[in-house]
Amino acid sequence: MSKPAAKPRKSKRKASSSIDDSDASMESLATALPSPLKNLSSSKNGRKRVATALLSLLPADATKQNAAAKKLASAFPLVIAELEARSKALARANESEGTRLPIAFRFDDTVINMPEECFTNVLKFLKGAEVVRSSLVSKVWLSMSRMPALWERLDRSAGLTNKDKKLNMTELIRLLGRPQFENLKLLSIPYKVKLGKSSIKQIAKACPHLETFDIGYSCGNVHAKDGDFPDIAMHLAQLTSVRFDMWNATNYGIQVLSQAMGDQLLDLRIKGDCITNHYLSDAALSVIASSCSSLKQFTYEIVTYSSRYYRSNLDSLSGAGINALVGGCRCLEVLELKNTKQVTKSDFTSLLAMLDGSGGGYALREINLVGLPFAVKGDPFRIEDVDPRNGMSAWERAMDDARNPDLSSDSPASDDE
Repeated sequence: MSKPAAKPRKSKRKASSSIDDSDASMESLATALPSPLKNLSSSKNGRKRVATALLSLLPADATKQNAAAKKLASAFPLVIAELEARSKALARANESEGTRLPIAFRFDDTVINMPEECFTNVLKFLKGAEVVRSSLVSKVWLSMSRMPALWERLDRSAGLTNKDKKLNMTELIRLLGRPQFENLKLLSIPYKVKLGKSSIKQIAKACPHLETFDIGYSCGNVHAKDGDFPDIAMHLAQLTSVRFDMWNATNYGIQVLSQAMGDQLLDLRIKGDCITNHYLSDAALSVIASSCSSLKQFTYEIVTYSSRYYRSNLDSLSGAGINALVGGCRCLEVLELKNTKQVTKSDFTSLLAMLDGSGGGYALREINLVGLPFAVKGDPFRIEDVDPRNGMSAWERAMDDARNPDLSSDSPASDDE
């Protein structure tokens, strides 16, 4: 039995309209559009009028469930994506054109062409956010503002903020992939961006020269976990400085980090947290002292949001831990402590005695104490009684006034007031 002849397949694609038909349809569409949509650049057409005009394209009783309304709403992300793509393409074109133009400064009838190296050195005096603003001057300045030599740090001062909470780790990795950040040495994870095992690997791949990693130390709502520290030490090969808070991190994680990095760790800055009751301990300092003999700067601060959160019985850092740290890290140059209430004046008296008896065997040259009723100053070091509020920011002073209303009026003014 013979098979019936196969029917010719119908093409699933609709026949494309000719260019003339497309142009004609676009013209007819433009004619049918409400007047606010015909001239969006007009100052009279604010966003409310434009929104009203778009809604007039839908049936009067249309809601979010209406098929036409869904099509209209789904078109907006495509429009935004297209505008962003055009913006990036224009920026690349302008940057490419700027690289071919001389760096010229005109003074009346005189034109001075500056060498690229000299102009780069001038721009190095600007912060990152200022460099971004300077890129608006011309195509040449745009091209120069993206030189990798200008972008060795990326933090809040460089304009990396996330106040609108739209930046996530995926977008951050994409940002770090730009050629201008190929020599990045300092990275501060911005507000509300979550760190994880895979993201640490991606950051290490995008920033092979990274030396300083800030996770929540300078910017709130970013917290490192104990499980992050082994990956940080493993994948960030050039890392010498780590800064983080102890919202999620514990003394165990700090010990793991110290042992994993060893003598490679030169700068360690930690913020203890009163809300989660995570405080640095003498045991952790002893591990740091035995593992990181090349440490040059150590900073520890207890963040005290309110006196009701602070638990003195959990704050176990004492003079014994400080002495162990300085004794084991003879290369330590800067020691900073803030609100370490269990460290006393007698602890530093014994520390200075140890330094004096070493015959210059320690590199310690600076001791900064904030929130304590004494300070260590001078060369050679000496202990002086001071107002414990010295060195506090205005916000910290206000919080201290709220905790001690009877004492705030009697406190002498600090030098910076």
